[in-house]
Amino acid sequence: MVHLSAEGKQTLNAVIEGVAQDPSTPPFVFAATTADGEIYSRGMGFNRVGDSESGLVDIDSVFWICSQSKMITHLAALQLIEAGKLSLNDPVSKYLPEFNNLIVIENFPPPVDISTAADMTPVPPLAIEDLKYHPATNTMTVEHLLTYTSGLFYPFDAVLDWNQDIDNAYSAPQDATDPAAGFLKVIKNGLPGIPLKFEPGTDWTYGYSSDILGFVIEKVTRKSLEVYMKECIFDPLGMTRTSFYQSPNIKDKKIGISYRRRDDGLFQPWDHRIYEDDPDKVFALYGGANILTSSRDYLTLLRHYLQIHSNTLPPDVKPVISRDTLISKIFQPALSPQGKKSLETMLGPIVANMGTGGIQWGYGGMALAMGDWVVEPDPSMAAKMKLRKDGSAFWSGFLNTTHFIDPSTGVAAVFQAQLLPPLDPVILRTADGQQALNAFIDGAGQDPSTPPFVFAATTADGEIYSRGTGFNRVGDSASGLVDIDSVFWICSQSKMVTHLAALQLIEAGKLLLEDPVSKYLPEFENLIVIDSFSSPVGISTEREGSPTPSVPPPVLESVKYHPATNVMTVEHLMTFTSGISYSSGETVVDWDKDIENTYTAPQDEADPVGGFIKGIKKGLPGIPLKFEPGTDWAYGYSSDILGFVIEKATGQSLEIYMKENIFNPLGMKHTSFYLSPHIKEKKVGMSYRRPNDGQFQPWDHRFYEEDPDKLFAFYGGAYLLASARDYLALLRHLLQLHSNSLPPNVKPIVSRDTLITKVFAPALSPQSQKSIEDMLGPVFDYIETGGIQWGYGGTALALGDWMVESEGTKKLRKAGSAFWFGFLNTSHFIDPSTGVAAVLQVQTLPPWPDQSILRIGSALERLLYQGLVDE
Repeated sequence: MVHLSAEGKQTLNAVIEGVAQDPSTPPFVFAATTADGEIYSRGMGFNRVGDSESGLVDIDSVFWICSQSKMITHLAALQLIEAGKLSLNDPVSKYLPEFNNLIVIENFPPPVDISTAADMTPVPPLAIEDLKYHPATNTMTVEHLLTYTSGLFYPFDAVLDWNQDIDNAYSAPQDATDPAAGFLKVIKNGLPGIPLKFEPGTDWTYGYSSDILGFVIEKVTRKSLEVYMKECIFDPLGMTRTSFYQSPNIKDKKIGISYRRRDDGLFQPWDHRIYEDDPDKVFALYGGANILTSSRDYLTLLRHYLQIHSNTLPPDVKPVISRDTLISKIFQPALSPQGKKSLETMLGPIVANMGTGGIQWGYGGMALAMGDWVVEPDPSMAAKMKLRKDGSAFWSGFLNTTHFIDPSTGVAAVFQAQLLPPLDPVILRTADGQQALNAFIDGAGQDPSTPPFVFAATTADGEIYSRGTGFNRVGDSASGLVDIDSVFWICSQSKMVTHLAALQLIEAGKLLLEDPVSKYLPEFENLIVIDSFSSPVGISTEREGSPTPSVPPPVLESVKYHPATNVMTVEHLMTFTSGISYSSGETVVDWDKDIENTYTAPQDEADPVGGFIKGIKKGLPGIPLKFEPGTDWAYGYSSDILGFVIEKATGQSLEIYMKENIFNPLGMKHTSFYLSPHIKEKKVGMSYRRPNDGQFQPWDHRFYEEDPDKLFAFYGGAYLLASARDYLALLRHLLQLHSNSLPPNVKPIVSRDTLITKVFAPALSPQSQKSIEDMLGPVFDYIETGGIQWGYGGTALALGDWMVESEGTKKLRKAGSAFWFGFLNTSHFIDPSTGVAAVLQVQTLPPWPDQSILRIGSALERLLYQGLVDE
């Protein structure tokens, strides 16, 4: 017996509550069942988008299910075939004489997958007078209608105009005297016969087959489709809110249709009529598109199918179809290789998780999965994550409804929304990509060696994913759950923000790249180059479990140096070619002592900057450099010094300048150098991975100045606190700038030219590039070709595509992506070519790189890219 665990329900609730926070998510219901009964249902949003008085969406809310109607119409036809009242071989013209005259269009455009119809603007249609056609030689039968091999087509392929076709067919006023004939007149569209895409029985295409099948059923039974279905399907199964008519009990629970605006991706009510909603004016019942139903009712039908398939029908319930018909017709592939290819051409770009075997179509108005659906979260995992099994049936509706039945697992589910345009990419991501990301994060959260973290992603259009796991203080459930608004000390992710501030001043002419640093900070008149630096050590070679480097540092008295000959400039600070180095891995000064002398040292209110510079000098007679400014690359305090320069150039603290010019304009409300009350309330505590068992415990030692009253120096390379939501807002702004898609009411924080020529343009010499690759190379083996560079934006640049070898090459970030990290294992990337950015926020020691967190980040990135859908 299949059931849903308490943990499973909790996970589903968390997913729905999470997407409910995103204003780009429409109202929807998700519900699931086994043969034994409903196992889950949950809705979110209001019956009319944005209108709280319209009531909350729930499992009894009624949706126009559009093409999910097909399954019910095909079921009705199969009932008649079982009863001997209809035959698969019956010519359609036996019931509808208009089908004696069929014509095959000769100049049909090449096949178009329906994902390209998402904006309802297909390529321009051919004029009627330009169409070439000939009389069909094959007779169209009932079997052709059931298997969609009739040749009847929807105008996705641009022979007819999509919007005009909708206006003339489903949404047109109906003729009470002969409604079916009026519908057929629309399909003919002025042509001398019923137009077909191909000879009946030779291929597959999506179209009006189910609607014509409905008219055939009415002719056979001498009843309206509503009356027949009510007697033979709806009433026997207790489907009390299912009908072609928007009667009072239906209208009372009907969800309003909403429309996703192109400019901001948000929703507004759609008040244009698509189908006839006045019961007194409904005369034609379209079996392929016009049923209204609740999720509860549709789930009842799916459950009935599961019960028939598994031979577990309650003894007092009569099956609406025999088990033999269910298995041999509804769940049995019916297409030729050519028909299968056409179906897969249409669905292939949308259904990305199919395993082997491809997709087929049966007699039941649904597609069939010929292989297990899979998600592969991480090549290091022992097994793939299984979803629906081979033989599952599924289909979707025009307004982004969908369902599936998986007899092998014994589960079925329905997802109901009422959203235009069709094939909404956010809905697709919600259903597929989010499911995989959620499952991975929830799985990782069960591992005691995984620290609390948040992963979030965005496109230029808005946030597409966010999820956290763990508590704000490790192991303390009373501290609350980590989420996208939790605040992290982002350490070196501060650098990008500081460099953007400097680029703003350069654009304004208040700062020059060639300005000597000593112009703003006189201490930089006296620079010394250390002669006794050890060979570069890749930071990945430091011991895990200890924040100290593995090579003992020499004593200060033994350090050899000489005066620098080059002048250090602002440009050197921005490109990290200044020569100022952290001691991590370089072994000149002890790492712990270096931290104590700079970031964690008590600050002198009288001269906080001077105190920091004194910490860098470490008792030496000048500012110690690893090399002559401009000759190489080293990771160090360049961004902190750049922050002090910004303060001198503006006469403002870095906090005030950034608040006025970056944080406030972008709505970054939880970003600051100060641990003020509203920041502290959401701050995630640091944790430490114990060397003995690899698990985490709280870390209560002070790293940075937490008392706002004692914070006098603002370290632009390390000291910012920010939420994932805020940092994602900044990444999104940069994506919008890069893609020229900034909302008209938003002012760019830097120009697009600066972004492209400075932030995303390599700035290093070959020797400098070698140095950054020596540091990062052992950690990153993903870059295909080209290596790693550094720009002016405080981030590294990938010069080649990132890739993972796993059952073939799978591409991740594209060449030209920017990325960086923080000391406590935070990270981010921006991929302008793909149009996506993401942030992973953690608060763990020992310092970066924690190998387990690197693996988690890599797995999340793989899943993110796997789940992306082109709009």
